[in-house]
Amino acid sequence: MRALKLKKFIKEHVLKICFLILLFSFAAVSAHYEIYRPLMTFPYGNGFNGPVAEKEKTADRAVSFKEDHKREKALYYFSMGELASLGGDVKESIIHFKKALKYDPNAAHLHARVGEEYMNASEFSLARKHLEKSLSLNHQLNDAHLLLGRLDSAEKKYKTAIYHYKRVIQLDPYKEQAYILLAAIYAELGDSSAGVKTLYVLLKTQPQSFLAYYYLGRIYAEQGKARLAAEQYEKALVLHPAFQSAATALGRYYETQDKVDKAIEVYWEAIQQGASDPGLLKRTIQLLVAKKDYRRLIVLLEELRLKEPADLNNRVRIGLVYYEMGSYQKAKMEFEQLLKEFPESDQIHFYAAAAYENLKEVDKALSSLEKITSRSRFYSEAIRHRVRLLMGLKRHKEALGVIQRELKKDPTRDEYYDVMASIYEEEQNYPMAARILEEAFEKFPKEEKLLYTLGMVYDKMGETEKSIERMERLIKLNPDHADALNFVGYTYAVHGKSLKEAERMVRKALKLKPGQGYIEDSLGWIYHIKGDYRGASKLLQRAVKLRPDEAVIADHLADNYLKLEKFEEALGWYQKALKLNPDEKTKASIQEKLNNLSKKEKIRQRFPAQVK
Repeated sequence: MRALKLKKFIKEHVLKICFLILLFSFAAVSAHYEIYRPLMTFPYGNGFNGPVAEKEKTADRAVSFKEDHKREKALYYFSMGELASLGGDVKESIIHFKKALKYDPNAAHLHARVGEEYMNASEFSLARKHLEKSLSLNHQLNDAHLLLGRLDSAEKKYKTAIYHYKRVIQLDPYKEQAYILLAAIYAELGDSSAGVKTLYVLLKTQPQSFLAYYYLGRIYAEQGKARLAAEQYEKALVLHPAFQSAATALGRYYETQDKVDKAIEVYWEAIQQGASDPGLLKRTIQLLVAKKDYRRLIVLLEELRLKEPADLNNRVRIGLVYYEMGSYQKAKMEFEQLLKEFPESDQIHFYAAAAYENLKEVDKALSSLEKITSRSRFYSEAIRHRVRLLMGLKRHKEALGVIQRELKKDPTRDEYYDVMASIYEEEQNYPMAARILEEAFEKFPKEEKLLYTLGMVYDKMGETEKSIERMERLIKLNPDHADALNFVGYTYAVHGKSLKEAERMVRKALKLKPGQGYIEDSLGWIYHIKGDYRGASKLLQRAVKLRPDEAVIADHLADNYLKLEKFEEALGWYQKALKLNPDEKTKASIQEKLNNLSKKEKIRQRFPAQVK
């Protein structure tokens, strides 16, 4: 098809094409092959030497004209072959080159060119035939030696391949490719020292050869000399910063050394310098996702979009990264565009709903969630999100209807019972929430979340014994349930039950979940109850840094400052605790302590000696 199009184009523009081809061919052929010469005007004598001489000249002119015609034809077909080759049409180029050979059968470079195209077409026997013919016509033809070396190497005829590459180097000591290919054969044969020596010879003639450093790195890597290999890759990248093979090799080395940040920097720098292989982009993207480096990640995702616009996963990922960056409007635009193309995609509807929710477009979020089908892996999560959004709108009855319908369709979904209980809990109908959870736990006795939620509901109801009993049952079920351990330990401490056991449980919880503010608070409060106010102060200060939005922790810190007689600090933290919107019971307690402290502070300021 491409050949037909080329012929049609030539027919339509025959005069222009012929002229351009001749210009191109004369320049290219004379420079590269040195077998054709510019067409000269026919030789005419300087004078008349009689009939016999004129007849001889006429015969010479006829021979000359015939030879010129052959050269012209050869040149034409050679030019057509080069055009086809440039267009990627190997078969068409071979046809034209072989036509050129009919008019110039002893052109060594032309045989080499045909052999090269046969190699590109994987016709290796025909390639060898023409390359050997080329060398029989001109044994110093570098291109033919190089191509035969490649052919012999591919067929594992290493001895003759080495001969050809060495011959190329003899003829042209600056032929970089021959050194590289020769070193590769030595490495293949296990003679690494010869390969290294070959590459260092290349570096003496061409110290700027980034390929020499790269292949040195490859050989050292195969020898297990990883650090030495990395040094060579670094040198290659200094000479050619966008050389992605060296960047990939060096980056992989850093990854094996658990130096992911350095690997990212190597990949990123190569990409910034112009390396744009999709594989390199995807590897860098993978590492940046793990690092949550969204600023650079979005740059690479957008670049990958330009290279692979049909990659749906990448387009979804772009929307998700914008979402993670807090650019909800951009995330929304990405997902909406995807939904125009894939309106049935549950995954995109789910992500779009999240963007709508953050943009306070709740109706659109609900609409997207409703379109997620029951066959989707997102369905269960979509139901929970719908209920939560409806509860946020105070549409509790509607939320309850959604979850009841789902349970009617599939009563085996244990997570739905938890959702239903949360609706009643939101309405402070704790008895109904407890009843639902008790029924659910009978059906699913190994479901930890149900048991934990049930314990928390009983705690809100003020039924401490039931609360502790459910949590202790959960700890028997899972001895490493950090939240249950923390709850029981804290509750023991508050009710004065075995402070030693309480501390053991909370410390275990903290070991299981280090850096959790609410667990640090529990341990700090145990210290407070024990009377170790200085030890408690350190823990509570750390807890309040970890959870600055938690009123109870601020209240505990204020209580502890009060014990340490740091009245101003206590006053400040009580005031802060009130601003954090505690529940009504906690709020009343804080307000009472604040009032008492304010009165004492005023008295202390007036009569400091009378206030302890």
